[in-house]
Formats: sequence, structure tokens, C-alpha cells
Amino acid sequence: MAEEKIQFKENDFDPVNRFIEEQSAIRRSKSFWANAKSISLILVAIGILAILIAYAFYLYNKKDYLTRVDQVRQQSYERGVSGARDQINQLQSKVKSLESSAKSSQLIIDGLETKNKALETDNQNLQKDFIKSRDETAKLRTSMLENKEVKFYQKELDKIKEQAKQNNSSVQIDTYIFSKIPHKLPNGQEVKVVSRWKFKDSNQDKPDYKDCYIDFERSDFRMLDLGTQQSDINYAKYYSDRLKLDKSVFTKIKNEKCNI
Repeated sequence: MAEEKIQFKENDFDPVNRFIEEQSAIRRSKSFWANAKSISLILVAIGILAILIAYAFYLYNKKDYLTRVDQVRQQSYERGVSGARDQINQLQSKVKSLESSAKSSQLIIDGLETKNKALETDNQNLQKDFIKSRDETAKLRTSMLENKEVKFYQKELDKIKEQAKQNNSSVQIDTYIFSKIPHKLPNGQEVKVVSRWKFKDSNQDKPDYKDCYIDFERSDFRMLDLGTQQSDINYAKYYSDRLKLDKSVFTKIKNEKCNI
């Protein structure tokens, strides 16, 4: 058998393959750029979304901040109003206290004015009593000097003084004037308030010594010495046990009845 020759035709597909590869590279390049664009768009969208979220969060926080600021302002305003009210209440209390003090001071002033008027009245009464006592003393002295017995004793006294002068000696004779005022004690007992004036010389116009005492006009009851104007009353237990009266009773008698 004769060998059969196989015939074939050899084709060169390298250009086709290169074309296919080039087209594949172009498609891959287009796919890459498309993916890159898509990714870029996605990233841009994500960025915009992030910006929007951040802005929304900012607006939310800003609203919350403004709300807190308003709350702080409201609290500060309320605290300020409360503090102002407290200060107003304190001022009102001080004003009321000052008004009360002013009223009390006015009452004190009115009381002092009343006491001053009473003192002026008492002073006028004392001046009248002093003038009256002075006139009575002058009358009493005049009547005493005009009395026959007094004139007689005065002549005798002048003789004694003259004789003492001749003998180079001195004679001191004190003169006393008594003024008795009837008075009824609160316990009903009748007494005499006696003012005693002492003159070292009968020609004197003013006494050297003045005191006062109460004469109970009883032999079994000692006289109560009221003392001078400056001295205090010696109100012993002897009198308080028997009279059953307070010392202030006799202090009042001394101030009102004694001519000292």
C-alpha cells in the first residue's frame, strides 16, 4: 500500500491573537476606568453623605446648645429675680424696722417732751413756792422783829454782845425758824411736816442750814428725820415696822412738802 500523503494548510493566527489581546486590554482598561469612576462616584457620594451627616449633627448640637444656653439664661434670670426679690424683701424688712424705730423714737421724744413740760411746770411751781416761802420768811422775820418779846430779847442780846465786846469775848446765838405743814399719811395718821431753818445771825436774809423732819405729835414715837435737800432719808426699821409704809412715801413728802 502506498503511503498516503496528508496535506494540510498552515495558517498564521498571530495577528488575530494580537488583535484579540489588544481588544481584551482595551476592554480591561475601559472596565478599570469604569470601576474607578464608579468607586470615585461612590467615594464622592460617601463624602457628601458624611458632610450632610456632620452638618445635620452640627445643627442638632447647635439646637441642643442653644436650648442649654436658653436654659442657663432662664436659670440665671430666675436666680437673679429670686435674689432681687430677697433683697427687696430684706429692704422692706429694714424699712419696716426703721419705721418702727422711728415710731419708737417719736414716742420717746413725745414722752421726753411731756416730761420736759412737766419739769418746766414743776420748775415754775418750785419758783412760785420759793418766792412764796421767801415772802413768808420775810413776813415772818418782820413780824418776829416787830414782836415785843422779840424786841425785848433783841435788846437784851445786843446788851450781851456789847458787854462781851467790852470784855473782849464773843457770843454766838443761833436763830431757828420752823414751818409746820399738816399732812395725812396713807395709813390715816395725821402728822406735821416741819421745815427748820437755822440762822447764825438774826439779821441774815438767807439761812445757813435747812433740814426737814416729820413730827408724829406723839410722845411714844420718835420724829423721822428727812434730812437736807442733798442727804438721803434714814428710814430705819423702827419706822417701817410701826408705820407699815414704804420709804418712797416719805421721799415724796420731802420733795413736795419740805421747804428746803
